[in-house]
Amino acid sequence: LSRLWDRLGELDELNVHKLVVEKRKLEVILESVEDGVLVLSAAGDVMLVSHRMLSLLGLAKDDVQGKPWRDLSTSAPNYMALRDGLRDDMQGKQEITLRVGGEERIYAGRRRSLLSGKGAVTGQVFLLSDVTEKRRRDGLRSEMMDWISHELKTPMQSLGLAADLMARCPCSLRRWGRMPPGCGPWPGSLWKSPA
Repeated sequence: LSRLWDRLGELDELNVHKLVVEKRKLEVILESVEDGVLVLSAAGDVMLVSHRMLSLLGLAKDDVQGKPWRDLSTSAPNYMALRDGLRDDMQGKQEITLRVGGEERIYAGRRRSLLSGKGAVTGQVFLLSDVTEKRRRDGLRSEMMDWISHELKTPMQSLGLAADLMARCPCSLRRWGRMPPGCGPWPGSLWKSPA
């Protein structure tokens, strides 16, 4: 019985060691991603938070980790915007505007549920990606396409109008000396050779 008890203690110590190693790996991964990451328990307490998320909140890790997410001791505008935007019922992406370094930045928030082996929800993970530059590029691309469309459409409309006029009144064009005699109407070849 004593040997079994010792063996159980060794296995327990080994399991604890494995859990600590896995937790450290997870923390390293969290710190290496550029997105803000927030992990909440099923009760809504902050289990893990990345440095990026802490910098957006303007809080220290001790002020956030282990505390209820909905009741952090701050009224900072970024926290209030994140608290309102990162909700339990959030579906898909939610855009949240935050102020970083005196500049407004747009972030896309996403939520994923953490499930146990039996499918029960044990918590939530919120990811926050900065999409400000992407929005700026999309705006510039759209503006450029509008400009190009306008610049191409105007001459094309003029050419179309001229072709339509030539097709409708070839006689008047012949009188002005702009169309060779015997030219046929549009469509087909624009200038048909004389018969």
